[in-house]
Amino acid sequence: MHSKFLFIFLLIAALGRAQINTTGTVTDSANNPIQAASVTLSKINSSIILAFAFSNVQGQYTLNYNTNFKADSFTIKANSIGYKAQTKVIHQANQTINFTLKAGALDLPSIVINNRPILKIKGDTISYNVDSFTYKQDRVIGDVLKRIPGIDVDNNGRISYNGKSISNLYLDGDDLLNDRYNIATQSVPNDLVDKVQILENHQPIKALKEAAISDKVAINLSLKNKARVKIIGRTELAGCLENIYNENLYLMAFKKKFKAINSIKATNAGNDIANDITAHNFNDFLKLIESNQPTTALGLSNAGNPNLPQQRYLFNNAALINFNNLVHLKQDVILKANLFYLYDKQTQNYNYTSTTYLPNDTIIYNEKQQTQQRNNNTHLQLNLNINKDKFYLNNTVITEFNNYPSLSNLDKGLSYNQQSLMQKNQTFSNEFSIVKTNNTKNVIEVYSYFSYLNKPEELSIFPSLNPSIFNNNIPYLTITQQYNVPTYYINNYVSFRYPSKHFIQAYKLGFSSQWQHLQSALTTTQLNNTITNLNDSFNNYISWNYHKPYAAANIDYTNERIQLSLNLPIQYHSINYNDTIRKNKSTNQYLFFNPSIRLKYQTGIENYIVLNYNYSNSVSSISSVYQGLVLQNFRVLNSNNIPLVSSQRQSVSFSFNFRKAIKILFANVGLSYSTTQNESIGSNSFYKTIQKQNSVLAPNSVNSYGINGSISKYIFNIHSTATLKLGWQQNQWNQLQQSSLLNYENNNLTGSFSLSSKLCNWLYTALSTNFNQQTSINQSTNKTNESNPSTIQWQHTVEINIIPKEDWYIKLNADNHTIIQQQQNMNNHYFFTDATLTHKANKIKADFSLSVINIFNTTEYTSAILSANNFTESTYSIRSRMLVLKASFNL
Repeated sequence: MHSKFLFIFLLIAALGRAQINTTGTVTDSANNPIQAASVTLSKINSSIILAFAFSNVQGQYTLNYNTNFKADSFTIKANSIGYKAQTKVIHQANQTINFTLKAGALDLPSIVINNRPILKIKGDTISYNVDSFTYKQDRVIGDVLKRIPGIDVDNNGRISYNGKSISNLYLDGDDLLNDRYNIATQSVPNDLVDKVQILENHQPIKALKEAAISDKVAINLSLKNKARVKIIGRTELAGCLENIYNENLYLMAFKKKFKAINSIKATNAGNDIANDITAHNFNDFLKLIESNQPTTALGLSNAGNPNLPQQRYLFNNAALINFNNLVHLKQDVILKANLFYLYDKQTQNYNYTSTTYLPNDTIIYNEKQQTQQRNNNTHLQLNLNINKDKFYLNNTVITEFNNYPSLSNLDKGLSYNQQSLMQKNQTFSNEFSIVKTNNTKNVIEVYSYFSYLNKPEELSIFPSLNPSIFNNNIPYLTITQQYNVPTYYINNYVSFRYPSKHFIQAYKLGFSSQWQHLQSALTTTQLNNTITNLNDSFNNYISWNYHKPYAAANIDYTNERIQLSLNLPIQYHSINYNDTIRKNKSTNQYLFFNPSIRLKYQTGIENYIVLNYNYSNSVSSISSVYQGLVLQNFRVLNSNNIPLVSSQRQSVSFSFNFRKAIKILFANVGLSYSTTQNESIGSNSFYKTIQKQNSVLAPNSVNSYGINGSISKYIFNIHSTATLKLGWQQNQWNQLQQSSLLNYENNNLTGSFSLSSKLCNWLYTALSTNFNQQTSINQSTNKTNESNPSTIQWQHTVEINIIPKEDWYIKLNADNHTIIQQQQNMNNHYFFTDATLTHKANKIKADFSLSVINIFNTTEYTSAILSANNFTESTYSIRSRMLVLKASFNL
């Protein structure tokens, strides 16, 4: 009797554990099968996906799940791009359920991965659970971002998602830092961040959400509740026996109505604190408003920086005060102030060899330099922002003052010179915009931008630089080059937008103007301290008036799978410039049509392709028409012997973005081509001690081809993030050298692989390798047996983090660099190692660490750069071994 009851009980239990077996079809309203529709199983009133399947070509699906089945407690949902989702309740464990989907707007289904690491997708937002990607040794959110699949952080702190740079980084929805977000990634503790949210197709202006298509990507750091309740403070104190110090103080607040990240930093340990104030998207902003700011003209002819982490080679003494504060005056009304002051003194010692291969000669320049550069930079930005559903107002005022004094001791082998360079930068700008939506959802936008820029430069070289050229072969004390292009710029427009079901029409009317005065003069100081003005061939004074009225029509079409944007701008350019010294006046008018088209096609639920085509006309700037010689540095004299010219550029790009969220897999590949037709060509003439550059009238084309791709994947079995990147770029152009027309082709091949792993609770590793090959081909020669010069650089990095016991951490880091250049018999290898021991004292909320930097005391590093027929080799001084003690306190 008891055995019978036991049998019945086991039978009931087995039936209760019945597997859900559901089959069926997914069709549209016309009974046509829908392929690749997602079919998901969930419990009622839950968004967690328990099982999923995809329909085949015939629209059929099969979904199985082993669970304790209870009738009417599970739902099954079918979803496909271009159709409205349909949900049904499961009444039986074995059941046939068919779906008929009606056409609807494109709506990507929500996906939740219910195992660690946790990833959630809802519409255009991807949310990463930060704790799932955090390692025990992490301290700030920037440590975590580097290993999240799909996210890339470069050496300058610039963040990209699946190959596209982000436009903003938000803190709980607030844009506190504009695009200077490095300070957030380097200071916000990772344990205060709940989720990293990727905002695709991001439109920050609420009034434009239904009236404009956006392809921007932004990141929002969603904070935990404990981050919002009090002021957060942290201080870091570090030093070593060699009078090296690194001091940081942070005060942060992330309340609902008030946010702040304020910091004070001081260092001479090789940490580039100026990285905190890097504006990642400033050049993109200038292109958007079509502002052509004058570039820096004079310099010390530095060798640049080696391809190493900055802490290896940067000799600095710097301090930074950085205040960023945001207040919600009322709902959707924000007042923001960003202020920083930077003092940065940097020194650099290097040997430099430049080899230029000419058809009948080889020019070699050798030099040694000891440079000292300073940066005094004050920046103030005030912003008022009202962002409501039907009304948007934004006003941003920026003022900035920079001084860049630099000194250099220059040894050219046969001569010795000292250089002094003073550069100043004074800017003021105001950006104002209003967007208003009426009851019919039509939108009017009024925009106004004004800026003033003054950046005088003065370069002095002594003694007696090339007296045969500059002083009738008579020795003298000093030569001084002055250069400045004060610039006023305005851009104003009004636009009207008319959205409908599938179309958005936008029409813009505006005008921009630019007023400039280019002034340059070259003088010599004689041995008796009298100043001599060189003749007019070394002087310039040009006034420039540039006016551009313009109109544009933009048509956007959208449906379930397609976004098509057509931009049709017409621009009238009127340029008047007057060369006072040469009595030369010129008036020029141009009418340009610069169409562009963008097509985005959704190939799958998470995948899409983008095709872009752009045709643009442009006119040379004031810096391209001056005829008086300018001494750009001790080696180069520059001038232009051509009138105003125009150029035409066509570009085509194709990209494919792939995402498989449920497998945490991201990939992208891109192809690009551009061609530019110029009316002028650059000409270089080399002499024993100096090089002369100018432009001459001649048809000239520049072509560029590129392909790049990346794939990023989280490997669940070994708790690892793996990323692979590949790229190839080819540039073709012509130039005149020693009156010979030469055609060059440069090829650049890059590749990188990284793997960040949590092997167990006490062992974390990170591996990376980077490859770069540059090859230069002179297409003008007929020497088929001649090998083309190339440079190869490899970099391998290994990082090992060991946790021998709770609250103790050991970090070992090793870098290996290889540089190969066969033509110069270069085969250099460098090996750097560091070690850090850290103890976390939780009771007093402090960390203590002891680090040994550059254990093997490598003191020199030689790098190589190849471009066209020029090969440069630079040897730099490297920071010697350091023993650093550091303490960090959370206040």
